[in-house]
Amino acid sequence: MTVCDFTYRHYVETMKRALEEGYKILTLRAYVEKRPEDRRLILLRHDVDLSVQKAGKMARIEHELGISSTYFLRLHALYNIYDRKNYRTLIEMVDHGHEIGLHFEPELFIHEKRSLEEVIVREKEILEELLGIKVHGFSIHSSGRIREIYGIDYEKFFTDKLRDVFEYYAYSPTITRSFKYISDSNRYWRDGCICTYIGRTDRIYALIHPFWWAEERLPVVTLIEEAIRGEIL
Repeated sequence: MTVCDFTYRHYVETMKRALEEGYKILTLRAYVEKRPEDRRLILLRHDVDLSVQKAGKMARIEHELGISSTYFLRLHALYNIYDRKNYRTLIEMVDHGHEIGLHFEPELFIHEKRSLEEVIVREKEILEELLGIKVHGFSIHSSGRIREIYGIDYEKFFTDKLRDVFEYYAYSPTITRSFKYISDSNRYWRDGCICTYIGRTDRIYALIHPFWWAEERLPVVTLIEEAIRGEIL
């Protein structure tokens, strides 16, 4: 195993090792739908914050490894999901068996006299209409920050109305309670890299942001500059 970093090589090595150690790697929807009782499970989730093309790169890597994961898309982002190149990438991801969910941004609507429930349902419909798929789940963008500023309890956000149109919410206790949750938010593993848990923690819920990963070790400013230019590193 190479040193822990944010290179594709390290990601591939980590996922291969997980498979060799007997982990079943699942999308969130697959877990919610089947509730497998396998001893070793990894729920693999990606929030697509800044680049569809970087997400597509990671999705292709996973497809080559024979695994599928969940990708949550923003409708209000640096990228445009209606861009032809991005659209083709998203369709490829769906064709390869990856799940597409909604990465909802409530802060855009908190100060408007609009129901957050109605907005999120409409965004779900937009994503479904564009890609010709069924969106089963959603996550909240910057949920910790928004909870701190606006006092919104997102553990209670999955209301009865939303349960009628979504199968799951990414942070529902029914998903998180029996898993070790780890995340590379802001390109920082607060509890250690995912590779350190393989083999010693049986059930892992991993949130990995494709934007931070590249072919080689790169500074954050370089990643951001290239994302603005629409390039993949």
